[in-house]
Amino acid sequence: MRNVLGIVAFASDSTQFGVMEKYRTVGSFSFLGRYRIVDFPISNMSNSGLSRIHVHVRKNPRSIINHLGGGRQYNINAKKGGLSIFFGEGKVSDIFNTDVASYYDNLNNIIEDKSEYVVISLGSVVSNINYQEVIDEHIASGNDITIVYKFSDEAKEKFINCLTLSLGKEKDVTKIDINHGIYKTRNISLETYVLSKKLFVELVKQARERSTLYWFKDIVNENLYRLNVKGFAYRGPVYIINSFKAYFDANLELIQRDKAKELFRKDWQIHTKTNDSVPAKYSKDARVSHSLISNGAIINGTVKNSVIGRGCIIEKDAVVENSVVLPGSYVGKNVHLNYVVVDKKAVIEKVKNIEGTDQEIVYIERGSKV
Repeated sequence: MRNVLGIVAFASDSTQFGVMEKYRTVGSFSFLGRYRIVDFPISNMSNSGLSRIHVHVRKNPRSIINHLGGGRQYNINAKKGGLSIFFGEGKVSDIFNTDVASYYDNLNNIIEDKSEYVVISLGSVVSNINYQEVIDEHIASGNDITIVYKFSDEAKEKFINCLTLSLGKEKDVTKIDINHGIYKTRNISLETYVLSKKLFVELVKQARERSTLYWFKDIVNENLYRLNVKGFAYRGPVYIINSFKAYFDANLELIQRDKAKELFRKDWQIHTKTNDSVPAKYSKDARVSHSLISNGAIINGTVKNSVIGRGCIIEKDAVVENSVVLPGSYVGKNVHLNYVVVDKKAVIEKVKNIEGTDQEIVYIERGSKV
């Protein structure tokens, strides 16, 4: 699809990750022990035929630059397209570091691209959406902007602080709002937009003139009265990673085979950077149930309903349940973890019991010794 530019946007300032985001952008969070979150929108774009992709990073770009490289793992051919990474030029305050600011700082790169349309997708959305279907409907309908949404009847419990769309009879978008968990049913915006590159550039410039604090959603919302903006219903699986709890819940939900089969289709591969590593090793004392264990992990203890990342060691008589352990971490003998996220290369051996709840998950900081 040579006339479409893919733009992977960064999440808004409403995301709530605390210290976990200190070390990397949301898109480069380890996910399901094997992937990074950004793998999903980029793979979806590549699978949909987009060969030119811009990835915008709000802060802490080192991890995502190292992971993405030149994009070869996503089957992006540098001769026909390419993957580029952009980030803000350094703002006085983080409040000014909006997606619009990043687009504006890099506007020449967008204008010089020969594409006729742009597809914008959040780098923090896990899905398997086919953008070709959205683009085809957008062009056929003559819309100015098409916004992808997911209808949810669990909006009181899920998708908190995500954007919502109010729709008319013909799926025309009449209002963009925020899900505060008040109503059971909501049309959850995936913040995925299809529009002409010309209109996109106009809106970025207009937003910049209106306010240096504007996000792209703000300028779209402001122009609903004059533009033909329609919703596109996506019916597949979606996980919007906009909080620490959303990240934890998505990891544990996708341990379920039926949920995983919905997301990972044989005809729609999710690509990622691969590492040469040995298979996971299980000792005779290991007890593992309903869990995802990554390559290179050594399991000598008990693991239940958990995700264990690459190269992790779970020692004898340790119990890890309802937890997410990121790559390279060590859980010592007789340690019991329940509802815990252990960040990369942490060592837990002195404190024997760390227990949270499904509403209050405990976080162990990256590289810490506990």
